[in-house]
Amino acid sequence: MKKLMLAALLSALTLSACGGAATSGGTEPQRGPNSEKRATAFKVLGGDMKEMGDVVKGASAYDVEKFKAKVTEFVAHSQEPFKHFAQDGNGMDGNAKPEIWSAPEQYKAEEAKFVEAVTQFNAAAQAGNLEQIKATFGAVGGSCKSCHDAYKISR
Repeated sequence: MKKLMLAALLSALTLSACGGAATSGGTEPQRGPNSEKRATAFKVLGGDMKEMGDVVKGASAYDVEKFKAKVTEFVAHSQEPFKHFAQDGNGMDGNAKPEIWSAPEQYKAEEAKFVEAVTQFNAAAQAGNLEQIKATFGAVGGSCKSCHDAYKISR
């Protein structure tokens, strides 16, 4: 029961961390072409995380083959936002904090943690062990949250 509650909590954190450019009553950020592509890619990841999170928390049935296919799709989607991490400048960087550009080594370390978490999650999903899937899904969400806490402007 505790594991299920932990998985549900991690799922909720993941959805809030890996969503797109949600705001909290502020104005929408100004976006240049790179920022717009990043935001779009992160929205796709947020949708993937919600769908997989529903399985992890038991709200949707666990169909091994369907889940494996979804995770394979997620892995491909997970690479897309990082193709667009270039500064637009002139106030057009969307929700990206300036630290992304001024401390790129630290940001790249966060990106590497995310890639590793996704790799471990994919391995667990392809093996089909639901308990490992739950644990590694939580690590992916934790990585999203860590990066967003450090590098995403909350609006």
